[in-house]
Amino acid sequence: MKLIKRKEIVNPQYKVNKLFLLISSFFGLGFSPYASGTVASLATAFLIFLFHLSDVFPLLIIAIVCFLIGVFVSGDAIGKYGKDPSVVVIDEVAGMFVAYIISLVFSPVGSDYIQCLIGAFIGFRFFDVVKIFPSTYFDKINNAFGIMMDDVVAGVYGGILSVILNLILKFLKITIW
Repeated sequence: MKLIKRKEIVNPQYKVNKLFLLISSFFGLGFSPYASGTVASLATAFLIFLFHLSDVFPLLIIAIVCFLIGVFVSGDAIGKYGKDPSVVVIDEVAGMFVAYIISLVFSPVGSDYIQCLIGAFIGFRFFDVVKIFPSTYFDKINNAFGIMMDDVVAGVYGGILSVILNLILKFLKITIW
């Protein structure tokens, strides 16, 4: 894994829809030269924290809308930037929401939303980098659905890891917030 990824252009003649690129790069964060996926995940966590999002139903709606929009707009970048382009980070946004929702719903009673958010971030980033099955399957699919689904799977695994971490913290009577 490279910390600094150059945004390789495989087809300079391909005209990308600028609105689609703006959305799929999460308003330009995908063009960060340093760990663009982590930057987008942190931005998502910051927005969740800033707006104190802890009601599951609105979060679920946001995650579904984010996924559907991501499937619709992210495939356009493949034509210019190649397979699973690093400029596309809307998938990280959707994956973070999935991890956070799972952490909120299944963590032990009394787990603070910030604790769930931190656990979701750590778990999601870990599984987004490690990529275990079926994430590896979706990662090989060269289309927008594959781009989005590999991060949704990482979000599911990350959410489960967050729940496990929260259970351990509860058992040990440790609070991190």
